[in-house]
Amino acid sequence: MPECTPLDHSDYKLGTNFWGLERVERRTHCKVCGKPEFYQWFQDLYWDARNPHYWKQIFKDADEQAAFFWKTEPNGLRVVVGVVAVDDEINDPASILIPTRPDWAKGDLSVVIKQERYKRRRKLPKENDYGEINEYLKRELDRLIVKHDLEYADNRRYAALDTRKDMRRYQNIKDHGCCGSFDTEVTIGGRKFMVGCNYGH
Repeated sequence: MPECTPLDHSDYKLGTNFWGLERVERRTHCKVCGKPEFYQWFQDLYWDARNPHYWKQIFKDADEQAAFFWKTEPNGLRVVVGVVAVDDEINDPASILIPTRPDWAKGDLSVVIKQERYKRRRKLPKENDYGEINEYLKRELDRLIVKHDLEYADNRRYAALDTRKDMRRYQNIKDHGCCGSFDTEVTIGGRKFMVGCNYGH
């Protein structure tokens, strides 16, 4: 069986028109070993499972770190778009790719998983409802998420600034998110709203 390379575990390919790397796609699985990247493995866990044997195996896999791979990034930095120029004295541009563990997954992975499982099992409050304005709010939030390149956004939310109960619900949803948050004020139909999301993993 062929051995995986840093390129197989990255979102890059060797540059075609220059000496370096080009971002091509978000790879969720290695085409060589078939394993998922850590984030994909983490997202695909059956969070509502109650079987202790299932979770025992998950914690074992997390401890051994053999069921997934850490995404390789250039010099440990995340490059969202474009290309990575590499010094032409380096024979192999892919050699600058190193396995990179996200900040939120540092430390004991079992603890990270238990915290996430707890958050996902908690019941979130219902979404605020503003009738046909809901669609405009969702579209505006989607536009802002794309504009600010928040590809892992979760806990999307919106609330009318003039309604205290809705703003409490908004804050409650925000508190269930992780990795920081994005919140901004928008005006739709002459009424002011807060819209936002958490950065996610």
